[in-house]
Amino acid sequence: MTDANNILAARHSSDEIDLIELIQTLWDGKWFIALSCVFTCLGGLLYLSNKLIIFEARGQFTPTSIFVSQEDIQTHLERLPELISIKANKSLNVSDNWSYQRKTGIIVYQSDKASETENKIRSFFDANLPKIHKALILEYQARLSALKDDALLNESEYNNKLASNLALKELTKIDSLGVITISPAEKIAPQAHLILALASLIGLFAGSVFVLAKSFWLDYKRKQLN
Repeated sequence: MTDANNILAARHSSDEIDLIELIQTLWDGKWFIALSCVFTCLGGLLYLSNKLIIFEARGQFTPTSIFVSQEDIQTHLERLPELISIKANKSLNVSDNWSYQRKTGIIVYQSDKASETENKIRSFFDANLPKIHKALILEYQARLSALKDDALLNESEYNNKLASNLALKELTKIDSLGVITISPAEKIAPQAHLILALASLIGLFAGSVFVLAKSFWLDYKRKQLN
């Protein structure tokens, strides 16, 4: 039993010595590891200097009229060409991207020019809301025509028809369908802090591996000579 304990103690002592030697080896090569981190960070900075900066602005339209639903607005927004996920090659000088978040009703515009992102969103609403207004009127008129073609089966259908007529009259009179909210442009890419952090980790790992590999190789050669 004593012999087994001695063997375990010896192994434990050997593991501790190996760990201490490993730490000492890394410490002896600290300047090389630091230099490796500097080089990889410089590489990260070079990458960032050649990477196109992308800005993003967000706009949301909220209906204020009781005759216009958010669902109607969303349906028509999604039919607009700008919102059919137009993605340009980001390696070019200009990169545009329209997108639409249906759950939140938010329109997103991305570009490499911060000054134009908010203006693009506002211009988008100014150009398209009148079209949507007219489209909604045409839809209501089509619904009324469908009701007129059918026989009035009960009092409930008759009341619905009157309500639709009222909605159509009110919709044609309102000037504004709702309120536009536009967020300031924000830089979304590239994320410099993440890229530099990753470059530092790569440099740390590469430098450590090189220092350990060099130490093991020298130990091996030394043992071979002996």
